[in-house]
Amino acid sequence: MRHGILRGLALAGPLLLTQGCTGTEVLCAAPSIPSAVAVVVRDSVTGALLTDSAYGAVTGKGQTDSLYHGGPFSFGDSVLVGGTVVGTVTVEVRRSGYQPWVDSTVKTRLSGGDCPDFVTKHLTARMQP
Repeated sequence: MRHGILRGLALAGPLLLTQGCTGTEVLCAAPSIPSAVAVVVRDSVTGALLTDSAYGAVTGKGQTDSLYHGGPFSFGDSVLVGGTVVGTVTVEVRRSGYQPWVDSTVKTRLSGGDCPDFVTKHLTARMQP
């Protein structure tokens, strides 16, 4: 495989063998869960953390990925993580009793090098009652 990221690296196992342009083999540790974005969800008035019962999605380039609780860094319920699209995406977060929070200007990217991975974009969704 030449330069590129595989969808579903979480299913590919812990290691991924790739071949660079020079023909040399590179051993890459595959990320367990791709996370283009990480969103902390808060009440806009009180500042209270609302992530535990929030949900959402990341949409870009005709693809929609769900946001889920937790993540590869043991954030637990304090952060929604997800997204596998590189470029400008729309992040939407919802929670019962609040207006939807939407940001359509989020730019996601991969790190450089032979083993690219997402550079997680950290966001705070301030929910309006």
